[in-house]
Amino acid sequence: MADPATPKFKAPEDVFTIKATVDNIKSKEDIKILANGTPMKSFNYSTSTKEFKIKVRLAEGLNNFELIATNESGSSSSVFDIYFNTEIPDAETGGLPVIDIINPSSTESNSFEKDIIDFKAKVTGIKDRNAILLTVNGIENTKFSYDVESGMITDKISLIPGETTINVTAVNVFGESSNEISVLFNKKTETTKKNITFLEISNPDFDCNINITVKINEATSKKDVSLFLNQFEVKNFSFNPSTQILKSSLYLDEGDNTIKVTFNNNGNSESEIYSVKCLPDGNQDDNTGNDEKPDTIGSTAAPLIDVIFPVNFAKIESKNITLQAKIENIRSKDDIRITLNEDPVYDFTYSESMLELRAEMELVDGQNKIIINAVNPYGNFEKTLMITFEEPLAGPPAVLINSPRNGFKTEENTVVFRATIQNVKKIEDMIVKFNGSVISDLNYDAEKGIIFGYLPVTLGENKIFVEATNRLGTDSDEVIFNNRKEYLPAVKIKSPKNGVIMGVAYAPVEAIVQNVKKAASAVIYVNGLVHRSIKLENEKLESNVPLKKGENLIIVKVINDFGSASDSIKVSFSGKPEIPQITFINPLKTGTIVKNKELKFEAKVTGIKHSSNIELYLNDTLISDVYYFKTENKITTDLKLLKGLNIIKVIATNDTGIDQQSVKIYLE
Repeated sequence: MADPATPKFKAPEDVFTIKATVDNIKSKEDIKILANGTPMKSFNYSTSTKEFKIKVRLAEGLNNFELIATNESGSSSSVFDIYFNTEIPDAETGGLPVIDIINPSSTESNSFEKDIIDFKAKVTGIKDRNAILLTVNGIENTKFSYDVESGMITDKISLIPGETTINVTAVNVFGESSNEISVLFNKKTETTKKNITFLEISNPDFDCNINITVKINEATSKKDVSLFLNQFEVKNFSFNPSTQILKSSLYLDEGDNTIKVTFNNNGNSESEIYSVKCLPDGNQDDNTGNDEKPDTIGSTAAPLIDVIFPVNFAKIESKNITLQAKIENIRSKDDIRITLNEDPVYDFTYSESMLELRAEMELVDGQNKIIINAVNPYGNFEKTLMITFEEPLAGPPAVLINSPRNGFKTEENTVVFRATIQNVKKIEDMIVKFNGSVISDLNYDAEKGIIFGYLPVTLGENKIFVEATNRLGTDSDEVIFNNRKEYLPAVKIKSPKNGVIMGVAYAPVEAIVQNVKKAASAVIYVNGLVHRSIKLENEKLESNVPLKKGENLIIVKVINDFGSASDSIKVSFSGKPEIPQITFINPLKTGTIVKNKELKFEAKVTGIKHSSNIELYLNDTLISDVYYFKTENKITTDLKLLKGLNIIKVIATNDTGIDQQSVKIYLE
């Protein structure tokens, strides 16, 4: 291997040229290269220099390659890894993420005042927070904060009496790592005045939803109070400072749940825990401290949702819309859940008097999925809308190929392609053809409206065609450029065309030749026999070659110090024609005597193709107006005879020979 020089290599850019020397093979067909197990075909191999070369576009992370060469004696291979935009894994970690839990530093027994801990951990070797999973006692926590630059995770985690287990798992392209810690919390016996009292806890409904009411005696502000469900902090609650009442609607997990309210003020901290269970079949057990039944909503009907705007399957040209719906048989806004493209929507209003829902939404380009769900103790109702946002277009597409330009000449195996396309939003709305084949391995910058990539050029003329379409129209652009190899010779027969049938026993050969200066460096084989009568000037080769009857194989071969090239065609020759034969029709025989000086002369002539193959003389004067009827093999003309003896002479010529006949006629 020449490049990369080591089996594990970090590439500085996403485009990289792999180079190697491959010996003891006959041609390019004896080589195979695999990229992550997939064969690649657009590589180059020189039989003279033995150099293998391919330009590849790397994916982010690990790219595995295997170069394989095969001959009659066996095969040989080289395996190597190229990393892009990621570090080469070291021997210790193997490139896996590294997780260090900083706080708590070890399992510790906390005092009653420390039932909430500031959790901190550092994670390196990942791209973003989507690569992290944080769980507390097996339940996922998505509320943590993550700093990309420092790799620090921070979160406030509420402890339950006994053991709390915190686990951090991270993944990257090399695999998965995890680290966990267990923290013990021994709740002390309460000796001070109890300030927190759970007043009401409703029984869970079929969706495990409950309403809670809690009294916090000494709290003066909502910021003095914290609410936790299963160790995770809940922000969606109300607190009235005048009544010191906290209210919230919570969705429980199936099974056992722990609700904790914490009061912190002037350095004093107090917590109260309430345990509640939700069973999956909806038949709930009595929960600690609660004998209340679910509130009624004035009806035993399930919720109803009527969407006012937008209409389902609508196509909208405005990115920002206001969702409007009428929802009946619910208690409040807390009974409504909305998602836009699977992301929850919290910023919405619901009028209990008007039963009207309003939500401001920002759509994404293309299809958008909106789900509205309403629930009460007697059932739930869900409405799904599929809305398509089509950004307004400034006009039909405008296509311009920036590189290469028309008439461009190159000696490289690849060319940089770049085109500007306006008023098109996605790569699926355009097509790029190179030498007639559709090219799909290209990059598209939708923001700048640029499509670009590398194209493997072929010898001689190359053509790029780009077409783009939107709902307002279509536009296209095309360029033609040339590739000239600097060293290797090249030849292309221009005429005659392959498969043509010749009517003569020779063929005028014309070919385009590159990187060959002298006619002595070219040879033409006709049916295996050498023909060296060749003219070569300004890359144009010319020669007349003899043909045999039937099919003929013509090969033009050129050679220089770096290699050879050839091109071939097959032409057919129907054989030499017979010698022309002339038979007089009028007059039929020599010595004929006529009385009319106007004579319509006729004769049959075989073995010719055109009147130009005929010469007709009257008394040694050439007659130009002679007509030849090919289907009848007949010539005719009108002659004006002289008084007395007239001599008519006909000469017929073809590639095989000549026939000449004369006839005498007398005018009285």
